[in-house]
Amino acid sequence: MIAIPPGHSMNNIESTLKPELGQVLTPPDVALRMVDQLLRMAPSEPVVVDPAVGPGTFPEAFARAGGNGRTSTFHLFDIDRHMLEHTRQVLAENNLQGQIYETDYLLYDSRPLRPDIIVMNPPYIRQELIPAAQKLQYYDLVLERFGHAFSRQSNLYIYFLLKALSDLPPGGLLAAI
Repeated sequence: MIAIPPGHSMNNIESTLKPELGQVLTPPDVALRMVDQLLRMAPSEPVVVDPAVGPGTFPEAFARAGGNGRTSTFHLFDIDRHMLEHTRQVLAENNLQGQIYETDYLLYDSRPLRPDIIVMNPPYIRQELIPAAQKLQYYDLVLERFGHAFSRQSNLYIYFLLKALSDLPPGGLLAAI
């Protein structure tokens, strides 16, 4: 899901939403509450991964919540170039350090990033709307990583949750809405 960072126009972002990518708007206060909870348990300089960053809602929430001297490093993924433009603006406006990846998080080996936190609002796409070849890639990825298959009728967010859990080191934190 996507929230609208402060200073960005709801109409501007809303007009560019792509239902086929599972993009849904989320209030910034929800992201802030999630981040507040994470920061209570996180190390002082966490490495943060957002697998479907949209217009930078969670990095913005970290900036708003991080007034206590915390420094975070972000690894931000999305396949929508337009949303990543918003994310770049959020990083610049808030003096945040991060790497932006215009790629499919599900197909990227992000385990070497060793995140302390994965925070996300994954896309919600019904299984029958995921292109067959793409769904097969995701299914094979889960089978390879977990050695177990599950229903091919799973919504896309299930793949995001499973991959995020497998990317976290012991003691890592996951928050998903």
